Amino acid sequence: MKFIYKYRVKWREVDPMYFVRAEEFFDYYREASSQMMSSAGYPYAKLEQEKLQMPIIKIQAKYLKPLRFDEEISIEVWITKLKSFQVVVWYRVLKFSGEEAANARIVYGVMAKDSEELSPMPEELKEKLKKFLENTNL
Repeated sequence: MKFIYKYRVKWREVDPMYFVRAEEFFDYYREASSQMMSSAGYPYAKLEQEKLQMPIIKIQAKYLKPLRFDEEISIEVWITKLKSFQVVVWYRVLKFSGEEAANARIVYGVMAKDSEELSPMPEELKEKLKKFLENTNL
C-alpha cells in the first residue's frame, strides 16, 4: 500500500524563477516518510527515544516537471525493501493535475544514535512498516 502525503508549496521553497529549489524535494521526502511512520503508529520521535536514527545512505532522484509556489502536491511513499539494518523507500511527487513532477529512491540505514554503528530496526517498527511494502519500482 502506498502512503499519500498532501502538501502545498511554500514561498520560502522557491527560487527567483518561482520554481521549487531541488534541495526542497529532499525535505518533502523526509516529511512524507515521517508522516508515513506516524500513520503506522510508530512516529520518528519514538525511534529517537530508543536512541536510533535512520540516516540517508543513497539517493537516486529524477526531476520531471517544475513545481511552483502555492501549488498543491501529493507525495506517494512506499517501501520496496525492509531489512534489519536498511530500508529502501520510493517517492513519487504528483502535481494537482496528476502529472508526475519528480521521483526518488532513498536508502536509509538504521544506526545507534550514540555510537553511530549499524543497529537492528525494532521489530515493532518493521512489522508496522510492512503494510507499505510493495514490489513495484518506478
